Amino acid sequence: IMDLEEVECVLLRKPHEKLGFNLKGSGAPYDVHKICNGGLAETSGLQEGDRLLSVNGVDVATSIPLMVVTKLISEQTNELKLLVQRSKHSQLVKSNTTTTPTTTTT
Repeated sequence: IMDLEEVECVLLRKPHEKLGFNLKGSGAPYDVHKICNGGLAETSGLQEGDRLLSVNGVDVATSIPLMVVTKLISEQTNELKLLVQRSKHSQLVKSNTTTTPTTTTT
């Protein structure tokens, strides 16, 4: 059994600024994927593999299409609060994956 914790990541976003991450999954809940090195998501503490639970207080962990979650995220212009669930040990394991800003869609 993994030790899980909930973490709130706050992304302070300028107009038209890319967030620097993607979401993946075939159904809710969705996982954070492809964090852009040095991007807003990474500097705000978001980690690849984080499971997205809520967007600005809106529960997105159950029965919500990815398109709706993406719209909720993209419509936020200033402050984006993402509640995620991750392993308590995830900070100890760094991904060797390198991504570029051109691979992000949100």
